[in-house]
Amino acid sequence: NATYTMGNNKAIVQYGDFETDSENDTSFDTWSLALEHKFSKRTSAYAAYATADADSNDDDADVFSLGMIHNF
Repeated sequence: NATYTMGNNKAIVQYGDFETDSENDTSFDTWSLALEHKFSKRTSAYAAYATADADSNDDDADVFSLGMIHNF
């Protein structure tokens, strides 16, 4: 994981690698990129993209999400 803060904005990058020891011998590479903007101490919004690539077959997944967080 890595983050970089620029004023009220934060960029977040993540990478992961997963391997199984089963007979399928599946391995995944995952990475994601997110941007977060703080409107105040209690409210922020984010946009994120993530992908997972399986090395043993064509099971790839892409996810895009938007959200808002408010702490009461």
